[in-house]
Amino acid sequence: MSALTMVKGVLRPLRDGSAALVRPVARTALPRLRRHTRYSTPEYFLEQYRAGRFLYVNRWGGSKWVSPRQRALVPIDEGLHIPRSVARLVRRGDFEIRYDTAFADVVRHCATVRGRDRVDDSWLSPDAQEVYLRLHDLGHAHSVEAWRDGRLVGGELGVVVNGMFASDSTFYLEPNAGKVAFAHLLMRLRSRGFLLCDTHGVSGATRPFAPYWVPRDEYETLLEKALALDVTFG
Repeated sequence: MSALTMVKGVLRPLRDGSAALVRPVARTALPRLRRHTRYSTPEYFLEQYRAGRFLYVNRWGGSKWVSPRQRALVPIDEGLHIPRSVARLVRRGDFEIRYDTAFADVVRHCATVRGRDRVDDSWLSPDAQEVYLRLHDLGHAHSVEAWRDGRLVGGELGVVVNGMFASDSTFYLEPNAGKVAFAHLLMRLRSRGFLLCDTHGVSGATRPFAPYWVPRDEYETLLEKALALDVTFG
């Protein structure tokens, strides 16, 4: 492959629409990320989550595990907040909600939807996608899926470590599909006895659900308590 091809390429889903990983055809920055093989094992991902870190990829493809001074959490205890408009959609059943029935498709959509198919817009590199699939096989990564008329139109991707759920990515192909999936995620976490829903930061998808910031030391204390819990997502 020529250098020009690598610079011009973008990540594209397979033409047959299967759940296979998007093929890596990327800018020259991507090989720097892919050479960091320590990022490419489920065990290392879980180790970092337990240490209170998450994977951050900058616009040039450089990556590192970070533990910022502040962390965004979404309440799942008595402070659980479902916006009225979203609660109305949940009650009406506008979307059929499924769990872990199309995990690979959720990963693919989170990596490619709405312009995320460019390296500088997505932290979900092909290597990271592969790790998520392996985490799913191990029972640590899960998807919440919003379906309409037999079509996947929104979803949530995250990782479970004991009583902590790391909400890593949301996508939607129809308005509100991602928010409804996230609302169902929060209700499921509460019903299963989880302590933390860690969204890392605040985004348009999570802002309506009353996220709040905690300093690093408080987050580490909460994480320690969450890691001591024996709860399951399924």
